[in-house]
Amino acid sequence: MTLLEIHIVAASAWLGLVGGETVMELHARGPSAQRLIARMHKWIDILFEGPLVATVLVTGSVLLWRVWPPSPLLVVKIAAAMVAVIANFICIPLVQARAKAQSDEALRTLTRKIGATGVAIPFGLAALAIALFGV
Repeated sequence: MTLLEIHIVAASAWLGLVGGETVMELHARGPSAQRLIARMHKWIDILFEGPLVATVLVTGSVLLWRVWPPSPLLVVKIAAAMVAVIANFICIPLVQARAKAQSDEALRTLTRKIGATGVAIPFGLAALAIALFGV
């Protein structure tokens, strides 16, 4: 498997995982469901999402180094992808903190903050669209 193929597989798996997490988060109604989702999301992040994001960053960095200097469209793609990566780096600690939350209020507050990181999803989709159709 080539480095590009590893990058594509990791980025695709990450995108699919985020989609699944989003559906899971949107269906959490009430504190007991939110606590279950919090525990599941915590382990998904530890076992899958963190390693996938790391793989995407490392492979993407090497691929970028190989084509330096980047085209303007590649710079746009990287910028969009980095919004998604940064949002993920913000989200993972929030997910971990929510899994440890003791009060329903802390659970609700952290769930809202986690949901707010979803604003980065369109940026990840834009990076994917550029990768598939533009670069």
